[in-house]
Amino acid sequence: MPGTAAWPAATLITTTSSARTVARGARGRAVPVFNELRLHKWTGGRPCTLKELEAKYLRQSAGSSPDGEQGWLNWGLRRLSDERVVGTVQTTLSPLGTPGFSAELAWVVGSDHQGNGYAREAATAMVKWLRTHDVVEVTAHVHPQHEASNTMARALGMTTTNVVADGEVLRRGSGSWFEAACDGEDERAATNF
Repeated sequence: MPGTAAWPAATLITTTSSARTVARGARGRAVPVFNELRLHKWTGGRPCTLKELEAKYLRQSAGSSPDGEQGWLNWGLRRLSDERVVGTVQTTLSPLGTPGFSAELAWVVGSDHQGNGYAREAATAMVKWLRTHDVVEVTAHVHPQHEASNTMARALGMTTTNVVADGEVLRRGSGSWFEAACDGEDERAATNF
C-alpha cells in the first residue's frame, strides 16, 4: 500500500559519531570526493556536478521515496580529525509481508580514502542501528569483480546468493546472522573506532 509504511525514526537521522568518522549531510564538500571516474567503474554513470549532487541530496533527505513505498537512510561520512568528507553509507528500507523491514545497504568511499576501514565502520554502525529498528534482513548488490565491496560484504557476514541483477550479485544477511551481526568483534569494530 503506497505511502503507508511507518519508517524507523532514523530515516531522519543525519548524525552518528565515532572517533574516526561522523555521518552527516556533506553537500558541497562531497563533490571532490565523488567527482572522479574511478568510483563509477563498477556502478556506471558519471560524476555529478555540484548542482546535481545538491539536488540528489535534497531528494534523499526526504527520508522516503516520493510514493512512500521505501524509506531512505543516507549518511555522509566525514573524518573527525579534519572534517573531510570520505564517503557515504546508505540504506533503502522496504516493508516485508510480516512485521519488520528489509534494508538494502550501499557504501561508497572516495578513492583517496579507501583501504582505511571507513566503509566497514560506517556499514557496521548502520547494521547495528538497523538491528534495533525492526529490520530483519540486510542485503547488498555487489559486482562480482569489485573485490573491495565483496570483502566488505564478507566482513559484514553476508552470504552470496544466486540472484544477479544488472551484473551485480545479491548478498544477504538475515536470521541468526542478523541477530549476531554486531556481537563480539563486530560490535567492538562499530563502537571503538
